[in-house]
Amino acid sequence: MNKRYKAVMCGILTLTSITFTGCGIFPEEEIFETATIVKEYEKKEFSMVKVQRGDVCDYKRIACIYSQSNTQDIELGTWDIVSKIYVKKGDKVKKGDVLITFSDDELERQIEDYKYEISVKEALIRHARKNKELEIEKQKIILDDKSSIHAIEEAYNAEISGYQSDLELIKLKLEQAEANNEASKVRAEMDGTVTLINNSLLNNETRFGDWGGPGSFNSDGKNNRLMTISDGSKPRFTGSIDSIGVQLEEGSRIDVICNNNTYAATVKYKDKDTVYFMLDDMHDELGEGATAYARYVVSEKKDVLYLPVSAVTSMGEDNIVYMDDGNGFKQPVKVQTGLTADNRTEIVSGLQEGDSVIVR
Repeated sequence: MNKRYKAVMCGILTLTSITFTGCGIFPEEEIFETATIVKEYEKKEFSMVKVQRGDVCDYKRIACIYSQSNTQDIELGTWDIVSKIYVKKGDKVKKGDVLITFSDDELERQIEDYKYEISVKEALIRHARKNKELEIEKQKIILDDKSSIHAIEEAYNAEISGYQSDLELIKLKLEQAEANNEASKVRAEMDGTVTLINNSLLNNETRFGDWGGPGSFNSDGKNNRLMTISDGSKPRFTGSIDSIGVQLEEGSRIDVICNNNTYAATVKYKDKDTVYFMLDDMHDELGEGATAYARYVVSEKKDVLYLPVSAVTSMGEDNIVYMDDGNGFKQPVKVQTGLTADNRTEIVSGLQEGDSVIVR
């Protein structure tokens, strides 16, 4: 019994020893596996981004709309031919001044004909009235017959009435012709200065020399502007500052972004709620009514290192980025960050320009 008990105990101890030896994990191996990052970095799931140098800017947007300086553009149609131009580039003009007239020889001939016919009818009326007076005086001297005098008056009055009816009709025709002729004149719509005259449009041989029929002239929609008058006001963007709750300093400079282009402008108030962002010059690429935004800078860091916001992760009180360790594993790197704005995070320390980090 004693031997048997000892044998059983010996077997149990042996089995226990084998079991612990087979399942034993060294402390170093456990720490290594815990520290090892699970291989989850795949190039098809992650992309790399480099640390760049540039500006990080926190700003507010002020929506605004573009207006050109007040201008009058005169464009030629396909059939328009300039008869006369009354101004030259740089001339000052007043509202209502005739700038150009278009050619219409037939209309001008009609106007002259109507004026001549009017002068003839007016002369006939004067002669008829004079003859009536003479006939009446003659009749008074000869017979002084009231019936005869009345007959003379009626005859001449009918003649004069006919002339007057013709005269009124001709005057109506002249009025219409002159109205049509007035339409061929282009007048200044404002006080201003002539800033453009396209002299190439004044040469009909050059303009129509190789003309191939209607639609061939200026088919590209360009170069049909003959003249521009400007009142001298500067082009501007107009915005409201109510929504952003800031007071811009009048006379300060501000950038306006329109169609990915940046334009430097000067702040000028129209009233307490409406502000103008005045441009120094006109820009051909800007169209009337173009929408844009002025960029009011709240805080800015210039010429600093930065990464996209999505590349930086918060871990407790620390900020980290992940880098490729060369074996397909993500290696965390602690970084110090600064200003974050406009999808950029400033990198103060922990990385160098050109370093690649992992970003989804």
